[in-house]
Amino acid sequence: MKLQKQYEDQGFVIIAQHAQNVPQDDVVAFLRQNKVNFTVTSGGGVQVPDRLSGIPAAYLFNSKGELVEAGRPSSMKNSITGLIDSEPHYLAAGIEYGKTVGKLAAALKKTKAYGTILDRLDKEIKKDGESAAEAKFLADNIRGFGKKRYFDARKLEASDAYAAMSLYSELKVSFKGDKAGDKAGERIAELKKDKDFQKELKAGEVATKISAECQNLVVNTGQTKPVLTSGPNKKTAAKVRAMARVLFGKYGDSKAAERTKSELESYGFDV
Repeated sequence: MKLQKQYEDQGFVIIAQHAQNVPQDDVVAFLRQNKVNFTVTSGGGVQVPDRLSGIPAAYLFNSKGELVEAGRPSSMKNSITGLIDSEPHYLAAGIEYGKTVGKLAAALKKTKAYGTILDRLDKEIKKDGESAAEAKFLADNIRGFGKKRYFDARKLEASDAYAAMSLYSELKVSFKGDKAGDKAGERIAELKKDKDFQKELKAGEVATKISAECQNLVVNTGQTKPVLTSGPNKKTAAKVRAMARVLFGKYGDSKAAERTKSELESYGFDV
């Protein structure tokens, strides 16, 4: 889970397969309470020449979909970090770059200042030769990413105002000086005048704090839910209940409250 968080901006993705014969609600509760931050599928398989026996088994693929290593997750950290160092950033994958554009492609691994990189790429595009073509390829990829993230934020507006605003704010900063950043800034200004959205946003802020506090609950070995009355959980559970009273009292009819109700129930709270 630490690796997923550490390298998610580099395109590193963990996909796990769940194949135990237990109710889905128990699986979801277990994953949530153990702070699992990657995709877990129900069933499925991996198409590889030689399947490993025993669990947990892991398969490491590069950006081309080629199998790099098979083994146990605990022994793969060096291979994962080595692969991330050697592989291009996912927005730069697909072609080989010359020295000039190559430096900008490599910079994507260290910064989210996409607007600055795009400004330099646009200057390179105006030149003749292979460098211009490379710059256009990379600029198109970055702008396509910004466009997708903008529309992701638009979709989130209807279901999660807090997540939508967080994404707009990120775009405004990372794409400063470029179209995606300008559009995000314009949308933020529009939403500040939307009273219903602002109410959902405030509710979402409280809901996000509740969710973060729930992550501190301790689940004992062999259990799927935390014992809220146990010593390690008493103080945390009290904080959660206090914040929940604020959320349901002020924003009980919000979508954020509806989501939080389901989340709290999964932890064993009587909502």
